[in-house]
Amino acid sequence: MNPLNGNSVRPYYDYVDISFYNPFESYQVVSRASNSCGTTEWVLTNICISDNYSLFPNPAKETITIIDNQVIKTEGINLKINYSIRIIDIMGFLQIAASKYEPTFTMNVSSLEDGSYIVQINDGKKTVNLPLVIKH
Repeated sequence: MNPLNGNSVRPYYDYVDISFYNPFESYQVVSRASNSCGTTEWVLTNICISDNYSLFPNPAKETITIIDNQVIKTEGINLKINYSIRIIDIMGFLQIAASKYEPTFTMNVSSLEDGSYIVQINDGKKTVNLPLVIKH
């Protein structure tokens, strides 16, 4: 992440707020924690921001989180959107299908084999395809 591109990192007491201001990109976040007991190893994750959706971690092992950034920006407005989510393998076969009603949701992907997938998100108006890599 390059703070010069308008991104920011704000440290707090026990967490860090990372803001991404350039949509339609993939970011690599590397972090580690430390306290009086010691310091952890570095951990790497990718965050994909595309067409107002965020998907992370990527690659994933057990769960993924998807955020509809456009709805999050309109806080205070009670939008009831039915999200249809489909995870499709590279051969075009449906692996997981779900419906969600919140702009932020987590899905279990631990049953998927290692490989590349497409996450299709339909909000009733448009369909967005996001790449997903599973690596156990």
